Amino acid sequence: MSQRWLAVFLISCIAGSVAVAGSGAAQSSGPPAGRPAGAAPGMTSTPFSVPAGTIRVNLPDDMAAGDTISGTVIAEPAGRTDAERSANASVLQGYVVDAGLRKANGGMHRALATPLVVLTFSVPDTASTMQLILRDARGKAVGRVTLSAHAQQPRPGTSPQPQDFRFPEVVVAGQPLAIHGPFDGDLANTTLTIGGQPAEMLAESPRKLAVAPAPNVSGPSEYRLTENRLAVIAPCSVISLKLSAPKTSLMRGERVSVHIAIGGLAGIRTPVSVKLVNATPQVVTLAGGALQVLTVRPDDVAPGGTYATDRDVTGLGSGAFSIYAELDDRNPPAFVNGTPPLGHRE
Repeated sequence: MSQRWLAVFLISCIAGSVAVAGSGAAQSSGPPAGRPAGAAPGMTSTPFSVPAGTIRVNLPDDMAAGDTISGTVIAEPAGRTDAERSANASVLQGYVVDAGLRKANGGMHRALATPLVVLTFSVPDTASTMQLILRDARGKAVGRVTLSAHAQQPRPGTSPQPQDFRFPEVVVAGQPLAIHGPFDGDLANTTLTIGGQPAEMLAESPRKLAVAPAPNVSGPSEYRLTENRLAVIAPCSVISLKLSAPKTSLMRGERVSVHIAIGGLAGIRTPVSVKLVNATPQVVTLAGGALQVLTVRPDDVAPGGTYATDRDVTGLGSGAFSIYAELDDRNPPAFVNGTPPLGHRE
C-alpha cells in the first residue's frame, strides 16, 4: 500500500482529494496540480529530490520540544519503465535520512531498506527547530531542510481513556486523515484497522495520529485502535471520490462535462460536504464557480450508496485543465457529545 499511496501523493496532499488532470481517467489519492504540496491532515511531507527519484519524509504537523515522535520515510523511484524504476529503487536504498537529533530507537540514521520505513526520535526539551539531512551512500549531505518545533506541550494528568480520542466521522478510502488523542508518539505501540483492513501508519505525535485507510474499504465501517494497552472502537463512513472527463485539454470555447461520483454513502446520518475546485481558472471556467461545495444529504443518496453529478467546463484558451475534489471542512470533524467512542482497557 505504501508504494501505491505515494506514487500518487505527488499529484495533492489533501485528505479526500481526487483530481482530473492530464488524462480522461480520474486520479485518486493524490495532490492535483494547483494544490500546495507538503501537507496532509495531521502531518507534513518533506520531499528530497535526487537523480534516482524522490525521498519523502512524513512527520507530525505539531512537533513540539520534548516530544517523542514517529514519521515515515518513503522512496519514490523515477523512471518510465518497470526496469528503470527498479534500478532507481536500488539506488535510493543507499540513501540515509539523518534527523540530527537523538533517536528514540537509538540510531542516528535510518537507511531506506524498504519503500516505507519508520523514523522515531525524541525532540530535545529546548528545541525550537530541527534539521532533516539526506545523505547519499558515501555519507555526503545532498539535501537539508529546517523544520519548526512548537514550545513544549502539557502532558495529560490522567491515564488515557477511550473518550479522549476523536475520530473523523467521514473519511475517503486511500486518503490521509488525522485522529486526535493521547498517543505516546511511537508508532511501534499503535495499531489501527478501518473497516477491518490495516490502515497505513504515516506519522504520530503525543497528540495525534496520521493514517490512510485501505483503498478498498467503502461504506459504514469502524475504527479499531490500540494504543499501548488501550483499545478503542468508533464508527465511521468511508466514501470514495472519483472525477472523470472525456478529455482534459481544451481549445478556446470548447466544452466538456466533468463527472463527479461519490460512493460509500449508504447509512450516512448527516450531510456530507465535498469541495470542488478549479485549479486552473486561467485555462477553463467551471460551471457553478471556481470553488464550490457539493452537499449530499441522506435523502440524496441513490440505492447502492452512491451520488453523482456533472459540471460543465469551458475553455478560456488552449491548454490542459485540472479540477479536484476533497472533503470539506463542513463535515463533522469528530465524534463529540452524543456519539462517544466505544472502548475498553485490556
